Amino acid sequence: MAADPKGAPRAHHPAAGLQDLWALIGLAALWAALFLPAAASRALHYEEGRRAFAALDILQHGHWLAPQVLGADYLAKPPLLPWAIALMGWISGDIGVWAVRALPLAATLAMALAAYGVARRYAGPWVALLAGAATLTMPTILEKGAVGETDTTVTACVFLAFAVWLAASGSGRVHLGAMLAAALLLAIAGLTKGPIPLGFFALGAGLLAVWQRRWGDLPRLVVVLALGLVPLAAWALAVFDPQTTGLWRSEMRLAATPHGVLDYVAGRGEYFGELIAVYMPWGLAACLALWQARRWGSPRRRLVLALLLYALPFGLIVALSPAAAPRYAMPAVPAVAVLAALGIAGLWGYRPMRIAAVAAVAVLTALQLSATTGLIPFRTELFTYGPRAGEAVAARIGDDPAPVVVLGDTLDFNVLYHVGRPITRVVAADVDSLPAPSWVLTTPQVTATLPPVATDRLGPPELTVQGRRGATILLYRLAGTGG
Repeated sequence: MAADPKGAPRAHHPAAGLQDLWALIGLAALWAALFLPAAASRALHYEEGRRAFAALDILQHGHWLAPQVLGADYLAKPPLLPWAIALMGWISGDIGVWAVRALPLAATLAMALAAYGVARRYAGPWVALLAGAATLTMPTILEKGAVGETDTTVTACVFLAFAVWLAASGSGRVHLGAMLAAALLLAIAGLTKGPIPLGFFALGAGLLAVWQRRWGDLPRLVVVLALGLVPLAAWALAVFDPQTTGLWRSEMRLAATPHGVLDYVAGRGEYFGELIAVYMPWGLAACLALWQARRWGSPRRRLVLALLLYALPFGLIVALSPAAAPRYAMPAVPAVAVLAALGIAGLWGYRPMRIAAVAAVAVLTALQLSATTGLIPFRTELFTYGPRAGEAVAARIGDDPAPVVVLGDTLDFNVLYHVGRPITRVVAADVDSLPAPSWVLTTPQVTATLPPVATDRLGPPELTVQGRRGATILLYRLAGTGG
């Protein structure tokens, strides 16, 4: 039910349905403007090349549980995103940028709609629209929303699960349907990035139940978490090998890392500085909701409390980890956006506040469009280096049937994917096992560590290309015994 600025229930206006429709159309249009041009104009970057290789292996070789990248099992992350990419590639006939980015794009829209839905239960459609717009224009979402990475999918699923739980508990009882829906969303999140992000939901829902003395919600929460973790646990057991233990500990930032006290304090200070930057300006607006909450009625105060319990306790645990990066706090983004919208709405009567809110959305949208259309020149290189370097290598190799291998593990997967040939990796220590004839891709950093006999065997490079940030990539032609 909607509420007035102080949180008291009110009757729906007859035109509320039409207002909701226009607000949702506006939110979808903002999403399309921010992220569809970005998805269309950017070549593969970040870890997208690795995901594309994994999806290609699934389609070609059927390695659904442990997709391979350059001939080695890729187990650093659960395989749901490669599954989604493979499905889109099978439908479209191509593992291209749209196949790689389809799921994260849909997840970005879903998290904005979730923020809209949570805010709409306690405020009008235009406040809810602002909550959705704040979600989409959060700097960390602008960076990741059109990229084939796991962060947006996890953020959307974990927050949607919390929204379902919050709505059910607010209606008096967390019923079976809500439990199953939340468990399914958590299962998707877990199969995307592992169990750690589920802590936002677990701690938020658990602390809310304790705060409200809803003791019956606690066993239901345990059931939801257990069901949500079943698919992830089944996958982990199916692919488990003792050697993967260290890899998974490292990926979940659980591996022991030595840090001095001063280094730890400096690192956490840098973390919080970056976190503040990627939440601006909406993090500041969220503080307005905390300042005004004491004047609001019980329903809206409960919402503020619930969002704080979702975002802050586990977010603080993540922040204290020596290896944490700001993106690990991304599941808190929609909660901060809803708080920001409520804080701004409470001061909407002040003209400067209205101007600031509209200006924030407009400026952040303009910056995103400038970055995706090449008006910010230094960003353009990030989106073009992969095809440029990979296609140059492919042109030099031509129709030569000799296999292509990568020597070492430092090459950019986005460059390798655009070579368009099957590629396997050989560690530098096994340089003597390089097949001949073959094409060898490596870097000067790797060749500098090779013994003279190995560099003599490689000979001079056939081609030198530039990867990300000007990194040099070398192509060698290793001749056979007869050539």
